[in-house]
Amino acid sequence: MAPLLLLALDLAAIALFVWLGVRIYQTIGPALWAARGRHDRARRLYDRMAHKGLFASTRRVGSYGVAICDLQLGRFEEALRALTALDREGPPPELQLGVDVAIGTALLQLDRDMEEARDRFERASHRLRQPDVLLGLAHAELAIGNEERALELADEAAQMPATATTTFGRHALLRRSGRMVEHSTDFLLGWFLTKVGRDEDAAPLLEEVSRWPVRSWLTDKAQTLLAAMDLPPAEVTEEPPSTAAVVIDR
Repeated sequence: MAPLLLLALDLAAIALFVWLGVRIYQTIGPALWAARGRHDRARRLYDRMAHKGLFASTRRVGSYGVAICDLQLGRFEEALRALTALDREGPPPELQLGVDVAIGTALLQLDRDMEEARDRFERASHRLRQPDVLLGLAHAELAIGNEERALELADEAAQMPATATTTFGRHALLRRSGRMVEHSTDFLLGWFLTKVGRDEDAAPLLEEVSRWPVRSWLTDKAQTLLAAMDLPPAEVTEEPPSTAAVVIDR
């Protein structure tokens, strides 16, 4: 009996390790796939989390993840519906911050309800003073007709560093990497500059965005904006490039 009991214990331990491995993958896997630009694959894992999570908080995070993946894939209507439903449930403060930014972003892309987009970015900016959040607010203010404030916000955002933030809560944490904030800032600033007639200033930012290895609606939109520009050809010089250090005043 002893050998059979030991074998049963071994099999149970293996099953437990397999179960734990699957649970860990289902928890962190979506974020890993999303970071690699595989939003379709991340969405499937988040959808499983939303429907089969053991806790309400887990299911809520899964629903939020599905909406963010839809947003990155350019499915703005689907993302907005999911985010609105999540908003009605009253998510915890750390998740409400992400919901507000995402709803504002979806509304900007759909060119709809700019007053609500402004309110969403305004509320988010009170908790998270980051350049891409301020630029979202600047876009909404410009669409409403508050050009002076929009320009002030854009100027403030352009002077801010793109830093990582982590907002902790009882049920979830909202992680915004420095690279994500930097990429969003470059795109939103470039897009804003096209709206105020400064295509030459916008072009370098949008060209940088269009070359990102992780593809999303941002890279597609940047390419569309660049294609619509009517810029003069770059000047060609016969002088060899200098190897001296260059100081750029930002």
